[in-house]
Amino acid sequence: MRCWGRRWRVAACVVILASLATPAARAQPPSEPVEPPPRSYWEPGRPRLFLQSRFDIGLNFGKGTVSTGYGLPHWIWIGPEVFAISTTEFGAIYGGVRASSPILDIAFGYRNNYSYRRTFFAPRDTYTKHDVDEEGRPNARYLTWELELSGLVPLFGGYAIWAADLDKILDAPPDVAVYEESNRVIVDTPWLLGLRAGYLYPITGNGGNGGIKLGAVVDYVIQPNRMGKNTIRVGPIGLITLTDHLEILGLATFTVASPDDLGFFLGTWAVACFRYKWATGERHPHFP
Repeated sequence: MRCWGRRWRVAACVVILASLATPAARAQPPSEPVEPPPRSYWEPGRPRLFLQSRFDIGLNFGKGTVSTGYGLPHWIWIGPEVFAISTTEFGAIYGGVRASSPILDIAFGYRNNYSYRRTFFAPRDTYTKHDVDEEGRPNARYLTWELELSGLVPLFGGYAIWAADLDKILDAPPDVAVYEESNRVIVDTPWLLGLRAGYLYPITGNGGNGGIKLGAVVDYVIQPNRMGKNTIRVGPIGLITLTDHLEILGLATFTVASPDDLGFFLGTWAVACFRYKWATGERHPHFP
């Protein structure tokens, strides 16, 4: 992340005749370097073993994440992680490991998914929303392993952000397609690769430790088994830091190119939620 303060070293060279310099003047200690302010509430402190959690509450979903590991929680750390999520459309449980830092985040794990409304269906060249909502067969359940990489680069006073997500569906029936709820695209199983790039700029606050950040993102979803028929989505992103522990996150990407006609609702990837973070051993534990 961008460093919002600089370490300045103050040096003074004053030429004074030795016969005029007083003992007090010669005894003045040199100026100390000015420490930069922390870039996040979670940055100060010593690396340690910890337990941390993050809760996302949105209009139509809830997600709870629990991690344990070594480092600085919610800042630079490594360890196992689990989460459970439920929306009005599907539920999932995940378990894996994560190595996280402000500029690079790497995670690998397994996600067990269950659709509340949708099933597997026969592969086609193109799909409509009526194909996705076809009834009369058991709801889809499938296990996926996923590798995620994401990060940011300070650029022009803001942040260039990027992410890559490689998924493989492990136990779907042979020769079927599925509406992959987490990525909101149709996959002729088993492979899926999602790429995201964008830019986020601090509008208010000191950027790294509070305020409002706004920007835009582009999603590019590659579906290898569909012969290069990929999906492109674009849209806005925003982050509002309310307290040391509480944020508002909003992100929506809308389909501009797709092999399918899923309509506005099924073709849009969006999230709007309050996010609360907590960890053991933090400096000022409080709510919110």
